[in-house]
Amino acid sequence: MTSERGPLPDFLAPLSWTAARFYGMGASFVHRRHRLRGGTRVPVPVISVGNLSVGGTGKTPFTRRVAEAIIAAGGKPAIALRGYRSRATNGSDEAREYQESLPGVPVLVGADRASVILGALESAPGTFDCVVLDDGFQHRRLHRDLDIVLIDSSRSDVFGDLLPNGWLRESVTALGRADCVVLTNHLENCGSPAFDRLAGKHSENAPVVRCRHGWSEVLHHDSTSTHALSVARASSRFPNVLVITGLGNPDAMIKSVQDHGFSITQHLRHRDHAAYTESDGRAFLQRGSSSDAILVSAKDWVKLRELSCFQTSTTPILVPQVRIEFSSGEFELAGLLSKACGRRIAL
Repeated sequence: MTSERGPLPDFLAPLSWTAARFYGMGASFVHRRHRLRGGTRVPVPVISVGNLSVGGTGKTPFTRRVAEAIIAAGGKPAIALRGYRSRATNGSDEAREYQESLPGVPVLVGADRASVILGALESAPGTFDCVVLDDGFQHRRLHRDLDIVLIDSSRSDVFGDLLPNGWLRESVTALGRADCVVLTNHLENCGSPAFDRLAGKHSENAPVVRCRHGWSEVLHHDSTSTHALSVARASSRFPNVLVITGLGNPDAMIKSVQDHGFSITQHLRHRDHAAYTESDGRAFLQRGSSSDAILVSAKDWVKLRELSCFQTSTTPILVPQVRIEFSSGEFELAGLLSKACGRRIAL
């Protein structure tokens, strides 16, 4: 993100402040309408993982962690998401990431998730017995049995204004709808008391969970094969890396790269859900030729690997495998998941 104020340039501040007021009134109207009407109910439990702000809070790895816990407990989850910048041929980057990291789990993509879920239940009954919504907090048309809201502790946008004068999709008072608040990228030295107070003030009795994004291993890709390396082995073998990001919050990934012992020779930063071209790929490989390897997120790799220049390149590609590591509150969250799904779930 380029500005703390929001997506618009600073010189448009007077206009963006006014626009944010209208945006807030619209969001309040939608909230009241859905509170009165309620959302569409589907015949399986629905767990929503969402956030208040635009940009990355770690929804994808957290949603995956929830799905893995349900699978470990004997459940059959499906993932439902809107599918931002989805391509007709192979779907969105997030959908493909889920399909690879959760083989056998149905990935349902569509703006009207209630219709998509009902259609899947009708066409393939018994394939899933619960649904995890990716980015579902503002999707009020669908009733949910558990609302989990993520807040990135490494960013201050949650203390800012509504779009377009800030990055908030709705006011922090919306945390009152949350059944659980999760502080991601949580570190003791990142201003966490302020986030704790914010969550406690607006989320009433909802438990507050704290976690960070760790790396379980690093996948090393070349033109012929893929190898799993320990993080220590990867950083010692490929210490100097070119990093490419097309993420909502690349700063968190950059910090993780540095914390895991890599030296960043250059960071090529692109917008979230970026669609890479062959020309982009050739430029990336040329810039990466002076580094030991190119390091990208799994979300970016599912797109980059489709480029012919990457398929034939001998440049080492490193893809960290991100895993949620809880520091507190996981037992409370497990209890909420168990209640929603009707089975004992552990995290």
